Amino acid sequence: MNSFFSSFIAFYAFFLYSIMLQEIDYYLFVTRLLAASMTLVVLFEIFRDRKPLSQRLPFLSGVLLMAVAVLCIGVREDMLFIGRSASIFLAVGATLIMLQGGIQQIRKIRQEQSVGALSLSMNVIFALKDVSNIAFGLVIGFADGWPLIMTGTVSALTKAAVIMQFYFFREKPVAA
Repeated sequence: MNSFFSSFIAFYAFFLYSIMLQEIDYYLFVTRLLAASMTLVVLFEIFRDRKPLSQRLPFLSGVLLMAVAVLCIGVREDMLFIGRSASIFLAVGATLIMLQGGIQQIRKIRQEQSVGALSLSMNVIFALKDVSNIAFGLVIGFADGWPLIMTGTVSALTKAAVIMQFYFFREKPVAA
């Protein structure tokens, strides 16, 4: 849950950030809208599957946040500074949550001495996504792209550390 919700917050932060740029960056807008929406679908599946409020709250929060973003589009001209500051705050917060989640994941792997059900290919794909975020942040320039560069770098480094764990600890064999 932690990983999916922090991913949603990161996608959402950059979706909101794209809206609050002086000129909407439609590449950032569309890709982050799709990423946030797809992550929201995963959170919905968790919402349907689990009963504790702590496991359901991320989906409900995500729906509320997406509604706020849609409202922000209508009043963005009046909110550029506040909205941009809020999206940067969310990006930094999501980065810290991702870092914490990555550290927890690595600790769990090392504690259990197994990567469990984690997928190497999925982690490689996510690391490549992070590298492309860093590249995109560099392309749009450091002044506007630093949140992408920061988040992408932290996420890529934690994914690289998780990927390294696949070489130290293999999946535990299934009991007969």
